[in-house]
Amino acid sequence: MRRTPFLYSFYFISLFHLLALVAAWEPAVFYSKPLLMPSLLLALIKSTGRLHGPFVAAAWALAFSTGGDVLLMMEKNAGPLFFYFGLGSFLIAQLFYIRAFLQLGTIRIASTWSLLYALYYLVFIGSLFKAMDLPLLIAVALYGLCLTTMAWNSWRTSGGNLMLSNLGVAGAILFVASDSLIAINRFAMPVPSAGFLIMSTYILAQYLIAEGISRKAALSKG
Repeated sequence: MRRTPFLYSFYFISLFHLLALVAAWEPAVFYSKPLLMPSLLLALIKSTGRLHGPFVAAAWALAFSTGGDVLLMMEKNAGPLFFYFGLGSFLIAQLFYIRAFLQLGTIRIASTWSLLYALYYLVFIGSLFKAMDLPLLIAVALYGLCLTTMAWNSWRTSGGNLMLSNLGVAGAILFVASDSLIAINRFAMPVPSAGFLIMSTYILAQYLIAEGISRKAALSKG
């Protein structure tokens, strides 16, 4: 993405939010979180000029990620139903990211990597099986399937290697890591410094996916 004031705003808000987490400054954490993805979305739009192709899907993914952030924040005061709403919003975001990756080329993924993604999904869901009731398990399993599929599809941008022009692969893996930390911390066992680890991996994941899609699309045009 081109370096624009919106991108620098995203950098600033991200740093501010993470420092607020470290300092346990709750009001700053609360009010900065909903600004993270909109600033990245504006940076993406400004960088591309006119949204087209995979950028449209990526923009929608960031928009629904914003919705997911806000809905999950509302859970504490508005009730546990908002967890499902937030999860649903992020599920739609993952579907849009899958669409973005599908628009970047043909699938060329080694079977070994495909099996590793599938194995991780099965182990992850299996580890949470006893910690959830059935409705929650179904919801998390469905979201986890979309998330893992998104990460698996990100390899189509790389041909199976992590080059700087294919940062979306690393971003997708970090997205899986961030959401895995959320699930482990919420349903299995406390994770030290969970808030900082979850948000730092989430912010970096979203940035790298957007940057990776942007670079790959630019290379395809060139």
